[in-house]
Amino acid sequence: MTHEPEAPMEDEGHIVNVADLVNPETGKTWRQENMEQTHKIPIGSLVEVYGKYVDNAGARLWVVEHTRDCDGTPLYTLATKKAWDNYREHRGGELEMIWSMPLEGGYSDSCLRVIEYPDGFEALEGDGGSGC
Repeated sequence: MTHEPEAPMEDEGHIVNVADLVNPETGKTWRQENMEQTHKIPIGSLVEVYGKYVDNAGARLWVVEHTRDCDGTPLYTLATKKAWDNYREHRGGELEMIWSMPLEGGYSDSCLRVIEYPDGFEALEGDGGSGC
């Protein structure tokens, strides 16, 4: 899915989403640039929430889903259980699974430190941890 930016209008009543503004250095909107970024932390990783502006700093949770912010920024959904296969299978369906697994969403990779990767994955350069 591509998003074509709208040309900003001059009247005061028009609202322009910041993600639709063009970066003069690249000629792309901020959304287009963000959509090119990949998720750095694999699903199934154990992460620690990091940052002085985050309520659950220090909590260790499992990455269960890759999501994106409205501007295309890669985000992560975290859970207390590693049963991410079941979560993904039932998402939008049976609510019992979601209710039994507390979820936290909207974390960027800069707010997460990888503690343990799932089998078969190795550490990636820049896999988070600079803090929020």
